[in-house]
Amino acid sequence: KPIDRRELLTLVESINAQTSAPASGSVTPERTASIGSPPAAPQPGTWSSDAMVDRLGGDEALARELARLFIAECPKMLGAVRDSLTSGSPDTVRRAAHALKGSVSNFVEGGPTAAALALEHIGREGRLGEGPAALVVLERELDGLLRHLRDFESGVPCAS
Repeated sequence: KPIDRRELLTLVESINAQTSAPASGSVTPERTASIGSPPAAPQPGTWSSDAMVDRLGGDEALARELARLFIAECPKMLGAVRDSLTSGSPDTVRRAAHALKGSVSNFVEGGPTAAALALEHIGREGRLGEGPAALVVLERELDGLLRHLRDFESGVPCAS
């Protein structure tokens, strides 16, 4: 699951506060202040290059590489979701949607992640008749995310 650097620092600080002697190199208010304030949180379902780069500790090259990998793998994962709906196997739908949800959640919390989660629930609950409509929503959400990721990956400035 995606790691949020600030949440990790908060956890480390709380653990350090519980110990009697400060550890060498421990997180101090001075050190956390040097991190700066986080970028404004994007609306759920919207992708923010700034938020992603920040979550990766400022490593823009890593963010671009993750975007490149997702752009390459997304069509295969989406194809697996389509094929699973055609197969009529609820568990196959659940597993394919879960895998896609895990990958897309590295980029955005709502939107396509929520759409993949809806398909995962459809599979888990055996409501495959709802699958085609949920797939349309997922495809629409992924199209928007992929458009932003392609621009970001290629270096085109994008609104974040």
